[in-house]
Amino acid sequence: MDLGGEERRVARGYAHGMEHVGARRRCTECRCWYQANPRAAESQRTCGAAACRQRRRRRLARRQRWRDVQHSRVAERERQRRSRAARREAQVKEGGSGPAEPRCHAPASDPRYAELREKVCESVDRAMELSRAALHRFIPQILGDLARSGAAARTESEP
Repeated sequence: MDLGGEERRVARGYAHGMEHVGARRRCTECRCWYQANPRAAESQRTCGAAACRQRRRRRLARRQRWRDVQHSRVAERERQRRSRAARREAQVKEGGSGPAEPRCHAPASDPRYAELREKVCESVDRAMELSRAALHRFIPQILGDLARSGAAARTESEP
């Protein structure tokens, strides 16, 4: 039985640009061989593992952000606005009266910061005058002094 060119392509599974149904391909992420899903034979690029799909989506998104930086920045700002608004709404629903103290910032500086800074500078100056061996003996004392002064500052500032 002699098949013509187009008939041969159809018989082998290459009809209308489709890849051979049984063809194996390499995953673009993990480089393992896989058999493409017949419904997505032309477009499938990964083996189907969740990690490979996620990695490819992230890579494509990163490339898209790089190509259109301005649009990406605008989209990120809008995403952050929506996220913050949703967080505020959730806080109000939980019984809060609105935005409370922001949790993403460090607590206020110690009011005795200047005193602590001065003590640290004195300790460093004293340590610079010592030999290396004397410094090794003196470090525990410096740390103990700082810990005690920091603890004292915390107890004085708390009601």
